[in-house]
Amino acid sequence: MKKITTLFILALSIQSYAVDRFVDPNLSAGNGTTLFTNITSAITAAVNGDRIIVASNTYNEAALTIGKSLQI
Repeated sequence: MKKITTLFILALSIQSYAVDRFVDPNLSAGNGTTLFTNITSAITAAVNGDRIIVASNTYNEAALTIGKSLQI
């Protein structure tokens, strides 16, 4: 029971530090932290557990390599 409680607390703490990163090519400029004009920049800035929210649009990006645990 003690192990389950510890795992539950650990899972909650990991989620509480996740950051939402927004991608929208219509922005005049991103801020490099949470606002981006392309998907590649958002992936580069993201860390495990972050969520990348992509605005509906057509994106012309090079092949994307994702070596992190992200929600897109």
